[in-house]
Parts: sequence; C-alpha cells; structure tokens
Amino acid sequence: MPKNFARSSVERRAKNLFLVGYSECDLAKTLGLGIEYLSKQQADVVIGPPCSKAGVIMAHLSNIYQAAWMGWGYVISPELALADKYPFVTTLIAPSQTSS
Repeated sequence: MPKNFARSSVERRAKNLFLVGYSECDLAKTLGLGIEYLSKQQADVVIGPPCSKAGVIMAHLSNIYQAAWMGWGYVISPELALADKYPFVTTLIAPSQTSS
C-alpha cells in the first residue's frame, strides 16, 4: 500500500464544483435556484442570497434538504438566529465599524 494512500484516495474522490446563480433577491428566483442547487445539483453548501426575505426561504430549504446555507450581507432577520429551527443556517455579517 502506498505511503500516502489515504490522502491520494481522498484527492481522487474530491470534486469541487462552484455554481453561480443570481436571484436578485427575488423570492421566486430564490426558490427556483435553491431547489436547483439543493435537489438537482445536490450542493453541500449554498451561499446567499444577501437579503432577509429570500434568506428565510433558503433557511427553510436548507432544513428540507439538510444542507448548509450561509447568508451574508443584509440577512438580518432575527428568525434566522433560531438555531433550533434552522440548524443548517449560518449568517455572515460585517461589523458596523471596521478598523484599517
């Protein structure tokens, strides 16, 4: 057995594919892209959209498909902080003040 068998085995099986779609925070487009990525493409993680109403839709889809969803930007809905309700959700928000 080769010395780095485990590592080379993982590297052969690893496939990184990035899909990009723009929902423009439109609820219908968000739902369509979410289903496309989570159901048809079987994505492990979805990032965005950067708006609260569409973010709540993605949070529900992340529960249905048990896949991680990362909200960013203006995703400030307090509902998304309910970890028991949305265990697959993470939000990334920049601090109000940044230092240089």
